[in-house]
Amino acid sequence: MSTRPEAPAAVTFREDVTTHSVTLAFLTPMFGGGVRTNQPGHGSQFKLMDDVTPVRGASVRGQLRYWWRATSGAWCKDTHELRRREAHLFGSAASQADTGSGPGSVATWIDATALKPGNVKPLQVFEQRARAIRALSGIAYGAFPLSPSDADNRNGHSAMGTLHDLGSAGTFDLRWQCNRDDADELWLAVSAWVAFGGLGGRTTRGFGQLTPAGESSHLLDAEGVLERVRAKGKPPLGDRVPAIDPGACRKVDTRGRDAIDTLNSTLGLLRDFRQGVGKGRRKGNQQPNRPGRSFWPEPDAIRRIANKSDPQHQTPVAALKRKVFPRAAFGMPIIFHFQSRQDPGDTSLQPAGRERMRSPLQLAIDPDGRNAHLLVMTAPRPGRTELVERRKALAVVEHTLTEEERRELASKGSPIFTNTDVLLAFLDFAAGKR
Repeated sequence: MSTRPEAPAAVTFREDVTTHSVTLAFLTPMFGGGVRTNQPGHGSQFKLMDDVTPVRGASVRGQLRYWWRATSGAWCKDTHELRRREAHLFGSAASQADTGSGPGSVATWIDATALKPGNVKPLQVFEQRARAIRALSGIAYGAFPLSPSDADNRNGHSAMGTLHDLGSAGTFDLRWQCNRDDADELWLAVSAWVAFGGLGGRTTRGFGQLTPAGESSHLLDAEGVLERVRAKGKPPLGDRVPAIDPGACRKVDTRGRDAIDTLNSTLGLLRDFRQGVGKGRRKGNQQPNRPGRSFWPEPDAIRRIANKSDPQHQTPVAALKRKVFPRAAFGMPIIFHFQSRQDPGDTSLQPAGRERMRSPLQLAIDPDGRNAHLLVMTAPRPGRTELVERRKALAVVEHTLTEEERRELASKGSPIFTNTDVLLAFLDFAAGKR
């Protein structure tokens, strides 16, 4: 004889959670954004757009984790508290025994079904080589992994990548739910992500930047985020966890026509600082299309380490007593390639024991598309740094200039060496550029 099942328990709704939503649009083109790599010739940096889910929930949660650390996590008293708080919010793997495993208290939902991406091509083929389209030369500099290498061209893999324009493709919705006690921290993290971050690859260079759309203006803008973070004081974990440093942020008035123009101009400032004529390098005095020698100390240091030099380059331009590679601060690896075969072969500047160091320099376009913010995060900073050739370390090198070395470089005729910290020197250079 069958028995009547017991009535289900009454449904109870939690009163300690809160739900928020924002509508977002893309302000600048996305670099990659999918999970697959391209065909031979471009390696792991060249990602295909995922046409089915151009905005992935996992990517958004990863960004929220990063910007939560940058606005709240770095203010934890120690790394144990940081791991515990992050696990509480976003979950942790079973291997993290000190935090417990399982899902976090933050739930996110994405609705991006209406997005239909287009393409932006900052490069073109000329004489069998990739060349920057003049009107997009700054963007081409920032998106350099889209360009095939010389080896790719020789092997017939000369197809160039494209950036993905979702700015005219509509909007997408982000909804998140969290405990009421955590709501302020999540709101600040979302605001910082939208103001300074993005989606896809190379977000530190302004690609995949987002902007509030519709009635999402309740998010803080860049200045609002900086004000909230400034009130927190110095982060105890700032030397180990990338955190927003309001004192290392500059607003740059590029007077751009739109976001694309402003991105192009701001990346152009970075290109000029690192290798522009009269700033990063001398003017060429032989062939019109041959660049002049660099004002930076790395090329002459490499020639000394390799004990090899083109006869025309035996007289140093920017030689220092120490072997200093200050551009390591912008992120690694850095590939050094000399034009002359009589100079050293290709070398790479890398953090010891690792292949990469994320750039602490964050480029962000303002929602009006006419200005930009440049932000230097508190971390990472270079540690032990090596010059590598064919996976073999040639030398351990320095990466921080002394005041005496800065003055010596400044005396060579370049106006860019205004600070021993080249990241702060770039902020001053960009903010003073009109």
